[in-house]
Amino acid sequence: MIHGDAHIGNIYLDAEGQPSLIDWQLVSHGPWALDVGYHIASALTVDDRRRSEVDLLHHYLDALGARGVAPPPWDDAWDEYRRGIVYGFYLWGITRYVAPPIIAELLHRLSTAACEHNSFAAIGV
Repeated sequence: MIHGDAHIGNIYLDAEGQPSLIDWQLVSHGPWALDVGYHIASALTVDDRRRSEVDLLHHYLDALGARGVAPPPWDDAWDEYRRGIVYGFYLWGITRYVAPPIIAELLHRLSTAACEHNSFAAIGV
């Protein structure tokens, strides 16, 4: 199961201070990397993503393993991550009812990540 719209605006801190997700209208069955790639590439500034994305993806994969889920091999995970970025780019490309400066910033973050990681080639485009 994936959230389907894992941008920073859909995350809040609950009463115990734990990150939680809201806005489950796009929940579906799908690959983990749609949420992870989309979230990392849209939630962080371009410079922060560049500095942190490899460590964050390693942390995610390690957390899977710690919970008894066999993580994919690194090269496969990285390719999936690259593809997930395109999903977020698509969603913000069709967004119409959010303030234009927010849309522009998230498209900038996602398109920069997609270009730097050759993400469109990773999905065969």
